[in-house]
Amino acid sequence: VTLKAGERAGYRFGGWRVLKGSVRLDHPDQPTAQFTMPNESVSIEAVWTPIPYTLTVVDSYAQNSGAGEYTVEDQVTVRAGTRDGYDFAGWKVVSGSLTLDQAASPEITFQMPDEAVTLQAMWSQKQTTPTQPSTAPVTPTTTPATPTTAPAKPAKPNGTPNTGDGSSPALWAAMAALSGLAVVAISVKKQRDPD
Repeated sequence: VTLKAGERAGYRFGGWRVLKGSVRLDHPDQPTAQFTMPNESVSIEAVWTPIPYTLTVVDSYAQNSGAGEYTVEDQVTVRAGTRDGYDFAGWKVVSGSLTLDQAASPEITFQMPDEAVTLQAMWSQKQTTPTQPSTAPVTPTTTPATPTTAPAKPAKPNGTPNTGDGSSPALWAAMAALSGLAVVAISVKKQRDPD
């Protein structure tokens, strides 16, 4: 009897296993094997080993993007994470024949195909709304400026300089009288105190 394993996508042939019967295969590790049928029932199975394929995830900002080695028996979850100043804009299949049902979601799960796959997280920069200038007309103000100091007065006609306050002659007279009293008091004191 001749056994033929054939091919299985995503798997490597790993040999033949006799489950029932006393059979000896001529090439148990080859996809094609032969044996002589005994006078009893026989059960033989082909053993398959899943092939690991590489999943590459580009431009993910997740701590665990999901990139790694997987077989066709694996459910894979990939994550885009978050990126400051950007919005997630979907997944792009860069290589491989994978079709994504949830390409707009930042976290997706799919069955690993029988080939290597590269996925890229796409990002769009957040739009900031600029402050619009006011469209109301601006009315200029025409309030005259108020001087903070009084303008200097011209010199007096008699040629004496302007001291800045000529409006209080009584104040000047009082100051002169006090000065005179002080001089008189000093003179009186000097006459009373003999040296």
